[in-house]
Amino acid sequence: MIAWADRNKPKGWRRLIAPILALGLLGIVSIEFPQVLGNGKDIAQLAFTNQVAPLLLLTLLFLKPAATAMCLGSGVPGGLFTPSLALGALLGGVLGHVWGWLWPGVPPGLFAVVGAAAVLAATTHGPVSAVLLTVELTGRDRSFILPLLLAVVTATVVARTLDRRSIYDARFSEKEVKNLQQARAPSPS
Repeated sequence: MIAWADRNKPKGWRRLIAPILALGLLGIVSIEFPQVLGNGKDIAQLAFTNQVAPLLLLTLLFLKPAATAMCLGSGVPGGLFTPSLALGALLGGVLGHVWGWLWPGVPPGLFAVVGAAAVLAATTHGPVSAVLLTVELTGRDRSFILPLLLAVVTATVVARTLDRRSIYDARFSEKEVKNLQQARAPSPS
């Protein structure tokens, strides 16, 4: 979705209109769902501590990535790291609530932490940094480390199987990736 949005950015005079339309639409949506604004750090932290209603988590699970892609596709600058973390927290929180209906007593916030790390690892293709950053950012005890590691490894393997490029590399064409690899390769002496 990010690669498609990046490749289909408006050109010419549309570059002036697209951000106005995208941010206007985002403003209208934010009247009902103010959590859609920003990079997602706030909603992720609330999901980590189980302070978000399940229906809101589910709604934001669709709205937040759509807002990120829409802004990127319209030419509005923004990052991908924190929105990836927020998407994982939302997905994990939703799955935690579902699991809690099947197995009462399981904290959905813990699922949000594991989901955040897994999506971050999958999008960046950086499993070690995803684990370290998630543990550091959440400040939780380390009792969840085994499920976190399993989710991160699984997400990384699946992501690398589907596409060898990370979310940052997906913005480059195949030709640009080959040129970067050739530029980084040591020259034969």
